Amino acid sequence: MYSVLLYISIFVGVISFICCALVIWAKFWRVVPCTVIEKHAIKININGKEAYFPKIKYKYFYADREYVSSRVYLLGGRSFSSKEYLAKFNNILTCYVCPVFPEISFLRQEKRLVLGFFGVILMCMMIGFFIETQA
Repeated sequence: MYSVLLYISIFVGVISFICCALVIWAKFWRVVPCTVIEKHAIKININGKEAYFPKIKYKYFYADREYVSSRVYLLGGRSFSSKEYLAKFNNILTCYVCPVFPEISFLRQEKRLVLGFFGVILMCMMIGFFIETQA
């Protein structure tokens, strides 16, 4: 039983490490100007509270080619609690572009994402150490 939990913990830890490395690498991608083609907000209710998700389509030029994207966050994202904050977010005029695959771009990085991945990696390591001491 413990060996299955150990393998699951290792798998989750490795995936989290890869995602964490990707997010850190993306901080160094080239920032290029972008033009918003269309934008609107999707309104949802979460436990009786209103939340808004941005839906943005934008175009940008990279290496003398034009690309179109609708990716707001590279991995995941979050909702906004007010339309005013969402309106400030919609005024972003630059995007991050992957130097290897320029068709991959995003507008904003979630700052808490790296901390979350580090937390998952740490938790997986603790589970692994616990299992090893029990064996």
